[in-house]
Order: sequence, then C-alpha cells, then structure tokens
Amino acid sequence: MTSANPHEELATPSRYRITTLLFNPFHYVAGGKALLIGLAVILFIGWLGSLKNIHFNGVLSLHVLHLTFPLWAFLAEGVIAWVSMAVLLLIAGKIFSKTSFRAIDVFGTQALARWPSLFTGLLLFVSADALMRLGDRKVQQIRHPEAAIDSSVMDIVVVVLVVIVGISLVCWMVYLMYKGYSVSCNIKGGRAIGTFIVALILAELLAQGGFQGLMAVTQQHITPPAMTASQTAAPAMESLQQSGEQFVDLLVREDFDAAVAQFHPVMKKGLSEPALRKAWRDLMTQCGPYQKQLGSRTATQGDYRVAFVTCQFERATVDVKIVFDANDQITGLWFQ
Repeated sequence: MTSANPHEELATPSRYRITTLLFNPFHYVAGGKALLIGLAVILFIGWLGSLKNIHFNGVLSLHVLHLTFPLWAFLAEGVIAWVSMAVLLLIAGKIFSKTSFRAIDVFGTQALARWPSLFTGLLLFVSADALMRLGDRKVQQIRHPEAAIDSSVMDIVVVVLVVIVGISLVCWMVYLMYKGYSVSCNIKGGRAIGTFIVALILAELLAQGGFQGLMAVTQQHITPPAMTASQTAAPAMESLQQSGEQFVDLLVREDFDAAVAQFHPVMKKGLSEPALRKAWRDLMTQCGPYQKQLGSRTATQGDYRVAFVTCQFERATVDVKIVFDANDQITGLWFQ
C-alpha cells in the first residue's frame, strides 16, 4: 500500500491476515489505540510476574528472582522498559527521519510491540518453580561441591524448553519493536537498523538502571518507620543465630503459620503460608528428608541482619538464609 502521507499506513483498514497481525499489527492499530492495548498488556504482565516473582527488569531482560517486591514495582518494571525504548527511538527518529511523524505513534507502536512478552510471562509463570529449583541446586553445587546434589531431569527438560521458546519470543518482540520504529518514524534500510540497534542497547542499560533504582526504593518501602535508640539497638549476634535456628525448627515441624507470623507485612504478600509450605516441601523433594542442623552464622547487609542456618538433608547440604530487619521481622528467605 502506498500513500502520500507516511503515517496513513498506520491506521488504514486492510484485509486482516494472520501473518500481518503477528508481524505487523501496526498496519491495523496505531496511535492512541495501540498505546492503550500495549499498556494493558504491559501492566497485566507486571501483575502476572508479581504472583511468581518474575521480573521483566529490562527491555529484553527477565528473571525469576527470590526478591520480595510490592505490586507497584512489578508494574513499574514494564513501564520503565517501554518508556526507555520509546524515548530513544523518538530521539533517533527526530534526528534521522526525513519526514514528520507523531510521538504518540512511536510510543503506541513500542507499547504494542511488547505484546509477545505476554506469552513469555505465561511461560515463566507455569515454569517458575522449576527454574527456581534448578537455580537453587546450581548454587548449592557451587557452595557445597562435596555434597551429592541431584537435579530433577524434568526440571532440566522444562528449563531447556523455556530457553528455546523464550529466545523465539524475544526475537519476535525485537522484530516488532524494529517494525514499529520503521513504520512510525518512516525510516528504512541500514539507517533504520543501525539506529535501532544503538537505541536498543542504550535502552537496556537505562532500564537496568531503573530496576536498580526500584530495588533501592523498595528496600526503603519495606523498612519500618524510625524507632527510638533503644528499639533500634541490634540484638547480639548470638541471639540472631538463635532466631534463625528457631525459624528453621518451625519449618521442620511444619508450623508454617508461626513461621509466616514472623514475616514483614510486605514479605507476607510475596510468600504466603501455602507458598512457604510448598517451597519447603519442594526443597525436601529435591534434597531428600531433613536430617539435622549443622551450624549457623550471621552477617550484615546494610540495615539488615542475616542468619545462615546450614542444614543437612538426605541428598544435599542447604544454607537457609533468613534476612531480619531492625524490628526483627523477616524480610527475605532463601534456600541456597
């Protein structure tokens, strides 16, 4: 289709074809409508990620992490990635395009271009437990090379499939981002490819910086209000070790209600009693029945104090990492 107006192609009705919808949806949807659809997808993916700690923390990057974030932070991750890319492509278009174009078309097409990440989010949602288990096993193998730590064959198969399908989905999204840039800014050929690659690299760096900022803000968000000097005085490290060992005892007795009662309110939202129960039982499925505690140690990380309780399971040695805030509430829990 040709037109005197370079932007007319964005909204001109045409015969709907599945290949066009998949690889050039901007032929049918642009401007404000594309922006609204794209934003809805981005926010939905953020909400979905919050259910399993899936972080879309870059333009292309995504991770399943043991990080407790509030819902608004998960939503902000996707918005930061989208805005970072759209702003840089807008600047590139203003510099290199020989025709005029609308900023809303750039922002709209870049938002809509992220819709393949909906499938990525669903894929990670159903495989997040396997990814975490395999990741934890690898950390244990590094920390305890002398221990016999087995990984589930099914988990390995799931991770391989996730990587293969995930790479395909990311490539699809990148193509849509490029296509949206080319169409909305009316740039083609080597100039379009070169400027797009530069913008993509810079946007990824910006988004990663934004994610680090979110981590800093989130830590402040879960820090309890200021207390008196007597309240903020840290207990002796020996007492911290005892707190960690007693928490592990609760897990061993499967008194998960009492364990969750020690969580910070934000932590409770990220790791509920059923989720903690499942995580502990998944750990025993992977490592065998719990046998005994081998010892404990402590450390400090900024304003937080950490207890490491080393536990012997039938097939592996596991460090239970428990993070306490200044009010003795648990803000982090890892099985390493």
